[in-house]
Amino acid sequence: MTQPDWSKKPSLIEHAREFIKKRDGKPGNVFLEPIHRIDRVCSGIVVMAKTSKSLSRCMQSLRDQVCTKEYIAVVEGLIPQDEGKLENYIVHGDFRAIKSSESDTQAKKATLTYKVILRTTQFTVLRVQLHTGRYHQIRAQFAWKGHPILGDQKYGSEVPFAEGAIALHHNHFCFPHPTTKETILIDCKVPPKWLLKLNDERLKGL
Repeated sequence: MTQPDWSKKPSLIEHAREFIKKRDGKPGNVFLEPIHRIDRVCSGIVVMAKTSKSLSRCMQSLRDQVCTKEYIAVVEGLIPQDEGKLENYIVHGDFRAIKSSESDTQAKKATLTYKVILRTTQFTVLRVQLHTGRYHQIRAQFAWKGHPILGDQKYGSEVPFAEGAIALHHNHFCFPHPTTKETILIDCKVPPKWLLKLNDERLKGL
């Protein structure tokens, strides 16, 4: 988990605060907050702010859509189009995203674009760019398209992937530094276990 919840299980932010506290020799509490989150079953990049001012500025950059967030996703079935765009209206339900309509005042518009990286006999590997950051957005939108992410039983996947994980990885994040405005670019390759589970050498370069 990125942040603590009702389960009281250890979270990424708690581990990171303890790391900063020890590394920098900080007395008392450490300010450290994520500017975005990834689902517990996903892997990849999480960026955290060390001051309240940087947190506020980074959050504003996300709202202004001047950040680039990309994911690698492996979905069930073969998507014939080499690229595409998905738009839906999403309501945040109890631990899942619910498909709704523009007329629903509680719904929020969810938009993403995707490009096919490669196809196997059964799966499609995609590069996904998020244009909005809705709850379970990538997972839900591809499931509604009929191509759930591998291992994502919550959204209808019938193909096992890895225990406690699905084939969704936040691999690229580009954003302006909150103080210097310098462009920060972070890339993170897919986990080695993906190569073992999917048994396709073409994934090595991702």
